[in-house]
Amino acid sequence: MTRRVVLLTAWPLFAGLAFIMAGSGLQNTLLGVRANVEHFDVLVLGAITSLYYTGFLAGSLAIPKLIASVGHIRVFTALTALASTTVLAHGVFVTPAAWMLARIVTGFSFAGLYVVIESWLNGLANKKTRGSVLGIYLVINYSALALGQLLLNVAPPEKIEPFILVSVLVSLAAVPVALTKKPAPAYEEPDKLGVRELWQVSPLSFYSLMASGFCAGVLLLVSPFYAATIGMSTAQVASFMACFVIGGICGQMPVGILSDRIGRRKTIIGVAATAAILSLLCFLASGTPWLLNLFFFLLGSTSLTVYALGSGLAIDHLHPKQYVSAAGTMLIVNGSGAIMGPTLISALLVISPELFFPALACAYLTLVLFGLYRSTRREALSMEAQENFIPGASATNSSQIATQMAVEVAEEESSAIHRKSGT
Repeated sequence: MTRRVVLLTAWPLFAGLAFIMAGSGLQNTLLGVRANVEHFDVLVLGAITSLYYTGFLAGSLAIPKLIASVGHIRVFTALTALASTTVLAHGVFVTPAAWMLARIVTGFSFAGLYVVIESWLNGLANKKTRGSVLGIYLVINYSALALGQLLLNVAPPEKIEPFILVSVLVSLAAVPVALTKKPAPAYEEPDKLGVRELWQVSPLSFYSLMASGFCAGVLLLVSPFYAATIGMSTAQVASFMACFVIGGICGQMPVGILSDRIGRRKTIIGVAATAAILSLLCFLASGTPWLLNLFFFLLGSTSLTVYALGSGLAIDHLHPKQYVSAAGTMLIVNGSGAIMGPTLISALLVISPELFFPALACAYLTLVLFGLYRSTRREALSMEAQENFIPGASATNSSQIATQMAVEVAEEESSAIHRKSGT
């Protein structure tokens, strides 16, 4: 298929993705603000957030087998109904126990929806078009996520209307996918490279993936609660979170170009150090909304690139035949960090909300220190041996298939480079 044909065929999937991500972005911020309105204990909020990622990982592992059994469209339709219903349950049953159960189901459902869309896109793309498809996927992913934050202003968070809006958005995602005329491709679940093997390949990559999940999970899902706790209005919370996501969009390519020029390890250390400094600046600017938004934008431009840098560092040390098998393991490591982060940071918020950004600074500082330590244990790869940077989505807002697409792009670029060099 040519690039034009692929994009024309894939438009229902991109439309479905846009609705899903807008709904996801609104829901994540809405729950943090509503939890503050309902005076939920901060430890309870941490558990609720972590359970979302628990369901997410379960869905990423279980849904591929279901797709192979009954097909993409049926699974997608069923999961949109389940996700839509669960969203409404959050608004109807506003208790910690109900939200804990609902977040597990929500995480499972959204992971399954991502797997359907991403595996379908991966099946449509080929060597010439996969990079373009991945680029469009990531732009829609982050743009719709940012738009979802701004939809928080539609109605007061203590009302049922915002939950209904999320439900409508998720339900609408099923329409273009269910009515598409093109059959979905066959799905083959890739083999997995073990967690232990990933650690042995590159400890810094492993820790970067873990730290990315830890911090991004907190920043995407606990930040709205923090913002509401320090007295931000609903409109201010929406702008605050939109700045972070937009920063993530803007930071991908500059950081990627830097890593291609100076090396992955140095970039990871530099980005983590910058994120730690920006976290402290956010702490200092907490009383000045416009300055806090600026620093939070810059924090997004660094923190949301750590996953791609970590996965890229692993790819640099792997044989092309291992790329796809490593993708699922990267998401498991990243998702494990996303489960731990909200729980631990929420425990600190019990002491004082002012510890939010300093705690994140400490988390990024551990990555800096580990990166410096690894610099004393093994020489960095030469620039000639390093693959080109490929932006990627993490477990915090995607599933393993997007990472699979990214590493396949890297594999194809690597093969092309080897062919040109005659190696």
